[in-house]
Order: sequence, then C-alpha cells, then structure tokens
Amino acid sequence: MKIKISPKDFHLQIPKESGVYKIYSSDNDDNPVPAPRILGVDPLGILYIGQSKNLNERLRMLWRVLNPQMKANAHTFGVNYNSIEIIRKAFPINTLVVEF
Repeated sequence: MKIKISPKDFHLQIPKESGVYKIYSSDNDDNPVPAPRILGVDPLGILYIGQSKNLNERLRMLWRVLNPQMKANAHTFGVNYNSIEIIRKAFPINTLVVEF
C-alpha cells in the first residue's frame, strides 16, 4: 500500500503491525521521481527505507517531525529532510509518498 505523507490524517490508513516501508517522491501521475546517487540515478527515487514493529506509530512520528509546529525529532528521515534545504527543494513535502 502507498499513501501521500502530507495529509494530516494519513496515519489512519496505516496498520498497527510490524513491517518495512520506503519513502520516495512522486510526480503528478503518481510515478516515482528519479533520485541522483553517487554512481548514477535511482529510477525508483527511494529516499529512505525503514522498519518498525508498529508502522502506524513510526510513520505518525515521521509526520510529526515533518511538521515544524510539532517540534518532534524522533525520525531520521524527517530530521534530515527538515535540515537539508537541497532535499526539500528537490523533493517537496507534498510529493512524498510512503509505501509499506
């Protein structure tokens, strides 16, 4: 299953079970945006891969970190995304997708 990260209640669609998830950016047609890498371009555009014993809880924390008014800092991707401007410009928050 895949969902956009930006809606406030996106976590309601995520199960409270263990699993692996990936974060990438998608275009208007819901296709992954390729991501540049040191040795070439990743056509799947994967920005982050994570795992959790409770996907709902972990991805809700990601949403909190991506929202500055929440002042959370317990998700590596979210902290890096917020602190590295070039990533935010290349992959705007309204294009981020989580797939699990």
